[in-house]
Amino acid sequence: MKIYLLIVLISISSCASYVQSVHNQIDNEQRKRSRPYQGAPNAINNPRTLNSPNTSNQSNLPPGVKRSYSNPGKQRYQASDLVDNQSDGSLWSGKNSESFLFVNNTLKRQGDIVIIEVKKQLKETIQSELKRAFPDPITKKAKAAETPAPEAANTNTQENPEKTYDKISTTVIEQMSQDYLLVRGRKEIMYKKFKRYFEIQAIVSQKDITSRDTVPSLKLLEPRINVLRY
Repeated sequence: MKIYLLIVLISISSCASYVQSVHNQIDNEQRKRSRPYQGAPNAINNPRTLNSPNTSNQSNLPPGVKRSYSNPGKQRYQASDLVDNQSDGSLWSGKNSESFLFVNNTLKRQGDIVIIEVKKQLKETIQSELKRAFPDPITKKAKAAETPAPEAANTNTQENPEKTYDKISTTVIEQMSQDYLLVRGRKEIMYKKFKRYFEIQAIVSQKDITSRDTVPSLKLLEPRINVLRY
């Protein structure tokens, strides 16, 4: 019985020592994996790049190229410095043009409405065309009573050429180019106690159209007045 117990104790102690040796071996392998280069014969301690400045003795190194980051002549910019006063291409200026980024755009297309403000010159043209289309009937008494009056024109008071006498609503019928439009419209007026109609056609520049869709008659190109007979 004693011999049997002795054999059991010896076997248990040998198994414990074997298990302990296995645990030690596993721990050693884990340490080696966590520090694979420690103790290596060819390991380089404190590597140094060739042709690099040595910062161990000098903490601040001067730059290789000296750059000037300030303009001694003009230290601060103002809002007036950013205004484009030139007429060439720009992203921030240029009224009524599609080639600019920021613009107060009033561009018109075919079918849009443009209102013509009738000034003195266009008013006189319309009156002369109406007189030519609807002349006064000439009678014998009228011929006998006719007397030349060259000074009658001098008695008229001078009218302001910038005054707006009437407005004519027109429609863009054709876009001739990027900046020019062909407009056409009709107007009904009272002439010699009768209603008369006339048609106006002209070329308008996009830049002359205001934000209210109006254009003065002084800015019209090649205006044509046609009196309509109904």
